[in-house]
Amino acid sequence: MKTVTSRPAVISGAARERVPEFLIVEYQLTTESLLKNEESGERRAAFFLTLAGAAGAVLAFAFDGDQPVFERARLAPAVVVVGTVVLLFGWMTVIRLIERQVTTDKLIFALRDLRRLFISRADAAIAPNAFLQPYGDPPGRSLKTFSLARGGWLESVEAVNAVICFAIVGGAIRWWRPDAGWWPLVGAAGAFIIWCLQKQTVKTRMTTEKMTCIRAADERQRLTLDSAVEPV
Repeated sequence: MKTVTSRPAVISGAARERVPEFLIVEYQLTTESLLKNEESGERRAAFFLTLAGAAGAVLAFAFDGDQPVFERARLAPAVVVVGTVVLLFGWMTVIRLIERQVTTDKLIFALRDLRRLFISRADAAIAPNAFLQPYGDPPGRSLKTFSLARGGWLESVEAVNAVICFAIVGGAIRWWRPDAGWWPLVGAAGAFIIWCLQKQTVKTRMTTEKMTCIRAADERQRLTLDSAVEPV
């Protein structure tokens, strides 16, 4: 009796014979996505830092010098308005950089899973990868409030946002009471608050997403690797 094989079954069988090739291509695409995600976040951060510098330069040109464009009495409200707009862009940039790091971590976990299919634990120990270990604890990030971590784009934007908040609060006080000599203290308090708020936002988001990735990766490893016999 002749067995009839459906076309989808034939296609599926042929595809499964080329699983290693598919996984290698998927590994390459995931790596490209990781690099593009990093570059996108860097461009956003660079744009914001350029914008903040340009805003400061415009204010200095308009209100400083022997012949300022505007009266210096209007400097305080101008700082408040311009600073608020720039700080809004800064907060959006922080959110974007957080999502960039979350996406990067997810892609790293995906690459770890793919590497496990080709490299045993013994092979990984013999030829370790300094940037992407397929086994063991995943790499972590510094999420301390009073830390600059590695001084990357996120920390740079956070620091600039704190400085902008200092200027906004100080400008608002000088606008309200031009003779107030205590405005730097209140401005410093505002900068400290915005710094802590940014750090807490990063910590909450990153911790939640990382734990989700770890649990998902552990479950995948338990289902796919624990029952498999590693090559000798």
